[in-house]
Amino acid sequence: MIRGVPLAADWPDHVQFHMDPNFPKAVQLADWIQNLPNGLVASARLKAFIEAQHPLGVEYLPIEIIDCKGKVASRDYFLLNPSLQDALDLSNSVVDWNPIDPDLICSCTTMVFDASRIDPRATLFRLKHYPSKIVFHRRLAEAIKNAGFTGIKFIELEDVEY
Repeated sequence: MIRGVPLAADWPDHVQFHMDPNFPKAVQLADWIQNLPNGLVASARLKAFIEAQHPLGVEYLPIEIIDCKGKVASRDYFLLNPSLQDALDLSNSVVDWNPIDPDLICSCTTMVFDASRIDPRATLFRLKHYPSKIVFHRRLAEAIKNAGFTGIKFIELEDVEY
């Protein structure tokens, strides 16, 4: 998924995400669920909101949330799979390339975007050479914040720990 590869055609039925058994009383579901470090899990309401903004190349893959008792807590959640954008200005970014896969960045101490390389419709995407990082355009992030969705927090580019 972090490679930005489309998955909808092969997405299995009943993909499940389980609530943390270490917190059996934490059963309230937010619009945005913190999960995998590089995964985006959104409620049906948040998914519809993002989808209505028409971001380029985002898949919405249905998942079930399973509670600590093994019961379905919700079937109304989606794993968002954004496509890639070659958005980094590599000449002004400070990156360490992966020695095993030289097309991927291992770490980055300074990240600079080149807006001319980003499709204007790409308001939610992964970085081509650093796909573990997910980017929201400021307009989309502000719209989500202003709509009052729960569980989501955005980090400014200069505050991101790479």
